[in-house]
Amino acid sequence: LHAWNLVEKDLLPLIRTYHSETDPSILEPIKLLVFLTLPAEEGATNGIEQCRCIFAALKALVRNPEVFAVLFSHLSGPLERYEDSQLRLRDDDGKTIQLFLTLIRNLLLGAEQHAMRSEVSEENEVKENLLKIFFNLHVTAMLVQMAKDARKKPFTEDSALLIEVFHLFFNTQSPSHLVDLLERQDGNEAPEPAQPTRRSFVQARGENNAFTRHGRFGGRATKSLAVASKSVHSKAAGK
Repeated sequence: LHAWNLVEKDLLPLIRTYHSETDPSILEPIKLLVFLTLPAEEGATNGIEQCRCIFAALKALVRNPEVFAVLFSHLSGPLERYEDSQLRLRDDDGKTIQLFLTLIRNLLLGAEQHAMRSEVSEENEVKENLLKIFFNLHVTAMLVQMAKDARKKPFTEDSALLIEVFHLFFNTQSPSHLVDLLERQDGNEAPEPAQPTRRSFVQARGENNAFTRHGRFGGRATKSLAVASKSVHSKAAGK
């Protein structure tokens, strides 16, 4: 499948074209993406080739960032049904959420595994662009809310997966650097270099939450996905 360049030639056009939220077939290309980006098998004789193919698929996705808005717009339905007590969760909502979490994990891990087997800096650029896409679409905000509700259904079975995703997000950053970024985001001067303490972490996190916290999945995060997705659909229709 990788040899045929299936992701760029077939899957991406399918995702752009068949994007109706009421059409369950939209999940089939996403399932195939998850399959094609599964981590390379440990100890496999063709492990290097597997990593190369996965990284090629990842690059194809990053070269078409508008596709992510279409993909993740299909998370808004399950998350809004979870948040709104007047709406009833569907039987497959939990599986849909797990599918997207697995896709996020696979993409981040694909860049990670390729970096471990290669000395080229290209993988750093790809991972950086991937993280930018996730942050711009507020995917990280939704992940944080899932983590807060990890003891509730449908997230109870995904705790380990969420931990792995957050580890892949931040494993290249030092704690003191993350605290510095949070303080800069709040418009404060960068502090003098100092040994990080638990109090500084808690304080910075609390101040950041007061500024950016969203109590509902149906807030800015899902709305931004919906707007971005509609924009992609409109461009596609106008061609």
